[in-house]
Amino acid sequence: MLEQREPMLEVQELYVHYGEIAAVRNVSMTVDKGRIVCLIGNNGAGKTSTLMAVSGAHRASSGRITLKGQPVTGLPADRVVRRGLVLVPEGRRIFPSLSVEENLLMGAVTNRRRAGEALARSYRMFPVLRDRRRQPGGSLSGGEQQMLAVGRALMAEPELVMFDEPSLGLAPKIVDLIFETISRLREEGLTVLLVEQNVSLALEIADYGYVMESGEIKLSGSAAELSSNSLVREIYLGV
Repeated sequence: MLEQREPMLEVQELYVHYGEIAAVRNVSMTVDKGRIVCLIGNNGAGKTSTLMAVSGAHRASSGRITLKGQPVTGLPADRVVRRGLVLVPEGRRIFPSLSVEENLLMGAVTNRRRAGEALARSYRMFPVLRDRRRQPGGSLSGGEQQMLAVGRALMAEPELVMFDEPSLGLAPKIVDLIFETISRLREEGLTVLLVEQNVSLALEIADYGYVMESGEIKLSGSAAELSSNSLVREIYLGV
């Protein structure tokens, strides 16, 4: 008997333009509830533009984005967060002059009533943040700032978390910690859409994946299928 999957996120025929340039063209993909789905591709493939459109940070030119069966196309980012989707952006984008705890609480703007519980959860997940809670965010190491960005996203108590290049510029030990955290989120019932240039790591923890090239989806399949695909192995895994 085939396993029944429940879509958390559905993207249909998405186009994203920057002026006259089409960064994303006719992209369709599904992220099922409780799974890690990775979106892989080279720099400039359109991965970040896809996440920005899904999150509401950049307006889609056309197409349809559905979250938990409800349309969110064209909604501003804060309303998308209220619907249960958050983005951990590339480069972390913390507030360097605010304390660690103030940064975390910024993530709870849509979840004020449960901010205390969410804060305790972030500190349990990343104890170093509790130890550094009164320090300015800008004083943290790159790895600690990435933990802070993840903790801030979780303050909204989302159902779907999108990660944009979470391993970028981090030491291998911290990368391992971040990817262990992403796997733990799935174990806790959250859904993950992961953009990551470290394709071998992404496929190691993902359930399913899409390969993006020049703004279009060129290939999709289970993580095992993509890992064994000759083109993926040659272009992205260096095998």
